[in-house]
Amino acid sequence: DRTITKVKWLLDFAYPSFGDKGVREIDSATILTALRSVDARGRYESARRLRSTIGSVFRYAIATARADTDPTSALRGALIRPTVTPRAAITDPKAFGG
Repeated sequence: DRTITKVKWLLDFAYPSFGDKGVREIDSATILTALRSVDARGRYESARRLRSTIGSVFRYAIATARADTDPTSALRGALIRPTVTPRAAITDPKAFGG
């Protein structure tokens, strides 16, 4: 239930860009426009997850003969990567409460 809600939430970001088009009409440039609009809001991880989710939709479309290719494969590396801050591991057993 939560997974379906999350996928719908992600796909709502893409709907304004190409929600009215058929799967065969959507190309990499169209998807990149949608992803960049999410990126521009500073939601880098959401943009990466959206690319992954759109890719899943296209892989399903390929498996059911509704599409020939997955345009998201050409977009790997096209998005801003979120900044990751490494954190030290807790190694003291007392810090775990034990």
